[in-house]
Amino acid sequence: MLAASERGSLVLSSPPWPAFPARPAAFPSVRFPRRARNARLVAGAGPTAANYVFAFVFPLSLLVVTIAVSARIGNQLDQKYLEELAINQAIEEADLDEDPEDLMEETPVATRTRNRPKRQGIGVC
Repeated sequence: MLAASERGSLVLSSPPWPAFPARPAAFPSVRFPRRARNARLVAGAGPTAANYVFAFVFPLSLLVVTIAVSARIGNQLDQKYLEELAINQAIEEADLDEDPEDLMEETPVATRTRNRPKRQGIGVC
């Protein structure tokens, strides 16, 4: 804004705050505080030892625990597989020890008989 002084020269001055009229807010209940004009941003402190522990040691410990648990589960599965393999092999040896004639001489299963009369239809489909 230009202002004329008594001496006849022009002096530049800053416009009053705010320079433009405020628009109606989209959300009138939300208001942001205005910052002071001379506010300065100060850099924060660097990372602490606790930050380094959380960033590096904690994930590494989770990785170690995951590997240990997966190895333990793998060993349990291997042990179950070997036990099942030994059981199957014992069953096969037991089947070979028996006489094949004994296996063939099974008693036949009795068939069920029904006492219903046969249908006598007029037409056969």
